[in-house]
Amino acid sequence: MTEPRFPIKPLGARVIIRPDPVAKMSGLIHLPETARQSAGTKIGSVVQVGPGQNTPKGVIPVQLKRGDRVFFGEYAGQEVALGLQKFLLMDEKEVM
Repeated sequence: MTEPRFPIKPLGARVIIRPDPVAKMSGLIHLPETARQSAGTKIGSVVQVGPGQNTPKGVIPVQLKRGDRVFFGEYAGQEVALGLQKFLLMDEKEVM
């Protein structure tokens, strides 16, 4: 069964990320919201990827793909609301 298409396609080397409301680390370690805020790092999933950066020699594709779990800074990206869900639109360079 194929995944439903996401209604927004980012341009260039941008990605759309769904931030995780509660980040869990591997094993039994849980990172609470207060610790995540003080650390300045957030976790999310890539839901859509742009075609890549245009250069005179051609397009450099984005290194991320749908479903990748990524870290990003607390103030990274631009928040985009789609229905009741909130996503982040950011440049590939903002992903750690």
